[in-house]
Amino acid sequence: MVVAVMCAWSGYADFYANVWVVADPANAGSCSGGGFQAVGSSQQIGAYANDGWIFARWDDGNTSNVRYVTIPDVISIVYTAYFSPASLVTVRANPVNGGSVGGGGTYVTGSSRTVTATANSGYTFANWTEGGTVVNSSASYTFTLTGNRALVANFTPIPQPILSATPADRPVSANAGSTTFIVINTGNGTMNWTASVSSGGSWARITSGASGVNAGTVTVGYDGNPSGGAARTCTVQVVASGASGSPQNVTVSQVANSGTGGSALSASQRCYFTYSGNSYFALVYDYSAGLQESATAGFISNNTYLTFTAQSPSPSMTTHVGYVYNTNVGRYTEAMAFLGQSL
Repeated sequence: MVVAVMCAWSGYADFYANVWVVADPANAGSCSGGGFQAVGSSQQIGAYANDGWIFARWDDGNTSNVRYVTIPDVISIVYTAYFSPASLVTVRANPVNGGSVGGGGTYVTGSSRTVTATANSGYTFANWTEGGTVVNSSASYTFTLTGNRALVANFTPIPQPILSATPADRPVSANAGSTTFIVINTGNGTMNWTASVSSGGSWARITSGASGVNAGTVTVGYDGNPSGGAARTCTVQVVASGASGSPQNVTVSQVANSGTGGSALSASQRCYFTYSGNSYFALVYDYSAGLQESATAGFISNNTYLTFTAQSPSPSMTTHVGYVYNTNVGRYTEAMAFLGQSL
């Protein structure tokens, strides 16, 4: 219904037109721009919807709620703004960082609307829900708007592998040998991984298990620490592209070798031992040749002498180094001193 109250002509018809700007329905909204306006002038008129309504169009088909019109040479003219019942569409993503959504807003009730959902990296679209009920499983959801809608786009994380390398620290003795650690995928999906020595490669190397899928055992071989050598470390790095937690570093730590050159053994040499503990094993080596010249095995007591007999044809021509093997910790821990010197 158009509601228009006409005023009596005021005598300005030659130069002014009486402009009416009205809403239809009258309770759907408000309008601006009416009154006596100069003929031929450009005037702004506007239509503003009340809650529950939306501006649809002007009577001449124009769909801009605020517009300019040229006042015609007439006594009076009416511009009618038509409003339609409106419904509100709200959209949101769950979780918020799972993706983006579009299509929300206020629209004419009865119109066809489409909402969209786009998953972020690491997520996949699951479904649309309303009030906890699944209403559609397509990322692009089209429906007829019959009332307010509150839609939630649900996203789920794409299963991702998680790289784990354990134990992260592998202490080893001064002697040559090998050690191992485990690589495992503690997450989901398929994880391809590789392992390489990133530092300390001059004395340590991967002897097996340099690559694998999901799980595997890496074996690191290492050289003996030379006599007098300081403690040293090497780092093995495990890389799994696309996996959480990549890369992982495993440190192989080799103890110092405190052995030092001693005096050449005579045909019969006594060595005096002082130490803490009671579980030691004594050996004497020809360090320069890498051959054992003599050996005395067994437990020895504190503050005692042991006698070693040189086996080489020319004892005075060889450099002999003594070690004490600590059975408590499973490695050589002390250098032997000769000629009655204490450890």
